[in-house]
Amino acid sequence: MEKKRVADCKNVIDEMKSILMSKGYRLPGQLTSQELVLFEVVMVLKGVDLKPDFCKRVLRTTLNKMTREERLEKKKTREQYRRNKIDAACSHLEEFLIMNNLNKPFGSKLTRLQVLQLVRDHLKVLPDINSHAPSSPPLKHSVAGILASCKSSTPPSVIDMPLYKPVEADGLANLKYEQYSQLFAAIYSSLIFENPSFIVSNASEEGEMIDILG
Repeated sequence: MEKKRVADCKNVIDEMKSILMSKGYRLPGQLTSQELVLFEVVMVLKGVDLKPDFCKRVLRTTLNKMTREERLEKKKTREQYRRNKIDAACSHLEEFLIMNNLNKPFGSKLTRLQVLQLVRDHLKVLPDINSHAPSSPPLKHSVAGILASCKSSTPPSVIDMPLYKPVEADGLANLKYEQYSQLFAAIYSSLIFENPSFIVSNASEEGEMIDILG
């Protein structure tokens, strides 16, 4: 009976993991164990982060340097630490169910499996983040994003930024020079277009070439 209960709880937690990922609440890399799945469920439902409460790590020791008794004791310690995390998460989830009157199907006294099943059912009715998220525009602070935003504007045609070849150096060997030259030209044109005072009025007659990349 105990093995069946453990297996049933594991299956429900796996379902929670699938729901969180399919609805866009969490990524697979955030749900690598049963306790982490439950921690993330608590975070989604209650806004409580349990990770700081369990920041202690049970250090792994090379097994061939340990006696059999030491290995058994270390395994027991890690397993108890894992159970403590699961117990803490389930306590928060049970509290959430009772506070929101979601425990009615089973009454006030809930078993571990019943808590997990009710929470899983509640996760199923949460809104799908993926279906409501608008298509993401190019990142504003990426090279492609800045160039794309600048192309949509119409800066004065009199501004002509030549492409200056930088001094060759080992550190610049792999630099995408053409792309960054376009980036700086686009930024410069945008600044002049929006704020003409950006140009320094008292510049020397000969002018001064500044190597931005350098």
